Amino acid sequence: MSYPPITITTLQNLGDAWHLMQQHDIAQLVVIDPPAQLVGMLTRTEVLKCLMIRDGKISFVSGGPISTLMQQPVIAVSENENIRQVALLMLERDLNALPVINRHNQLNGVISRRDILSFLARARPLTLRA
Repeated sequence: MSYPPITITTLQNLGDAWHLMQQHDIAQLVVIDPPAQLVGMLTRTEVLKCLMIRDGKISFVSGGPISTLMQQPVIAVSENENIRQVALLMLERDLNALPVINRHNQLNGVISRRDILSFLARARPLTLRA
């Protein structure tokens, strides 16, 4: 899990989202409604659909709010969830990342496919059976 989670609020704009994604080298942002209610996920794909480059300068074609582009309802997992169950959920729903919440339903982090692959790469060797 990546901690702290990189978030954006529904009050911010696409330029802010793009900047955060570039700065942190991530492909999704957790969207919160101030002060801290989890409301969605915003993916790089959705942001790129609105991107326009003219004369080497980035601008955004869509002036719509982040809330119209984010994926919702948001699917989150508990910090105590089994890693295999998280991976299965991500595969079934074709998700690249999921917010992780604690027992108080507060955002704790984000788990991505990269996090799961990293975990598997460092785990003790698995025995494959035919």
